[in-house]
Amino acid sequence: MDRAVASHEDMLRARVRGRRIVEGHGDLRPEHVCLIEPPVFIDALEFEVRLREVNPFDELSFLGLECAIAGDAAIGPQLIARCADALDDPPPAALLRLHTAHRALLRSRLSVAHLLEADARTPQKWPPQAGRYPRRTSHHHR
Repeated sequence: MDRAVASHEDMLRARVRGRRIVEGHGDLRPEHVCLIEPPVFIDALEFEVRLREVNPFDELSFLGLECAIAGDAAIGPQLIARCADALDDPPPAALLRLHTAHRALLRSRLSVAHLLEADARTPQKWPPQAGRYPRRTSHHHR
């Protein structure tokens, strides 16, 4: 992941320079979205502004990944396409792959970290969950 970020550093820095960063949610998963009119997003990382300063396509790639894990792989590409149109900012495919891979590896690592807890609840849950995330990155955003 470090090599991937380093090889895309120019693209990432250009997005920051181009003011393509927003104050977002920081941990946007399906359980944080309430589909009322207008939609409401709950449980944002309010305690740390830096964690909420994100590329919108990072947030949407993560939400799309989580939706795919939950069984609907069509949501992510639809959200990204609509956001790209609304922002007049079509994201490079490499950017989407990078963000998806980063979030997938992070979620996988956090899943396995539960096994390090002295009183880990449902230890049988975490290895299969950890394995689902990296596998999704090879199918996501093609």
